[in-house]
Amino acid sequence: NEAYCLKFENNFKELVVAFIKIFDGFNEKMIQKQLTNYLPNYMIPKKIVALKKFPYNNNGKIDRRELNKLLKDTFKR
Repeated sequence: NEAYCLKFENNFKELVVAFIKIFDGFNEKMIQKQLTNYLPNYMIPKKIVALKKFPYNNNGKIDRRELNKLLKDTFKR
C-alpha cells in the first residue's frame, strides 16, 4: 500500500493530512486509531484522503502540487 502525508494550512491552521491508496477494508477512523499506537497526537492526520492512484510528476515522484490542489478542492466542499 502507498501513503503520503502533507502539512496543509487551512484558515490559518496547520493540519496533517494523509493520502492513502484505497485498499479493501479502508476505514479512516480505524487507521487514525491505529496510528495513535505509533505517533504522538500532533502527528496523527486530521484528515485521510483515499485515492485510487497517486499523481506522479515527470520524475516519477508523488506530485505534491496536485495533492495540494486536491486538498483545496476537498476543503472547499
